[in-house]
Amino acid sequence: MADMFFFVIAAIACALAPNAWVLGGARFVVGLGVGIDLPVAMAFLAEFSRLQGRGNKAARVAM
Repeated sequence: MADMFFFVIAAIACALAPNAWVLGGARFVVGLGVGIDLPVAMAFLAEFSRLQGRGNKAARVAM
């Protein structure tokens, strides 16, 4: 849920940015949201999509 909070608040800040500095800061916060979301998505894939044989789908996607 924290990553979605970063996405929503930063997207609103990007839309209402009065200058380039605020826009840059808001884009940085969007990047934090993406950085938080990536490990969560990989863990979700690893948990719920097991494959036969060596490895799993998350390892194959990360490769």
